Amino acid sequence: MSIQEYYGGSSLAMVGKDAIVITADKRFGNNASTLHSNFTRLYKITDRIILSLTGFVPDCQVLYKTLRKHVTMFKLSQQREIEPKEFSSLLSYILYSKRFSPFLISPLIAGFDRENNPHVYTMDLIGCVSGHGDFATTGTASKSLSGIADVLFTEDMEAEDLFTTTMQAFLNAIDRNALSGWGSDAVILMPSKRIHREVKTRQD
Repeated sequence: MSIQEYYGGSSLAMVGKDAIVITADKRFGNNASTLHSNFTRLYKITDRIILSLTGFVPDCQVLYKTLRKHVTMFKLSQQREIEPKEFSSLLSYILYSKRFSPFLISPLIAGFDRENNPHVYTMDLIGCVSGHGDFATTGTASKSLSGIADVLFTEDMEAEDLFTTTMQAFLNAIDRNALSGWGSDAVILMPSKRIHREVKTRQD
């Protein structure tokens, strides 16, 4: 088992007409043992950017604190909130700067820019960025998530339809993965607001 899978965890983001839904499971484990069932992997960067971090949890926590510092410094120096593309570049730079001793994580970024265009990004351990116009997955259930999401995804879904589709894909995928599950945190992200929801799942 890879050290990135040691604690488990999966996340999924889908893009709709005027919304992005990003969700992550709540299980915190030690290999196959479940230690905690209310662990959050979704982090608010700004009112319009949500970050999901899966992988080696100590690295996730250190990286999030580092990102918060840089985002705060950006806001103070530029007198505005950071944009999704700028945030992905910042994260990519931090990961690449640690390439000889990398953070063992899989980040997923979802957000809207000032023109209200949706952005979803993933990247590898050393910061190679991939942009996605439909959906993106990370974590131990990533392969199952990609297959189910590809079947269920349709373009230009409204926010509630997008939420339903995202959760159908996510819950079915984590049911097939022993290292993810025990509920889900979800954020419906829109240009003018965000809605946080918790979804209960099987507890086995």
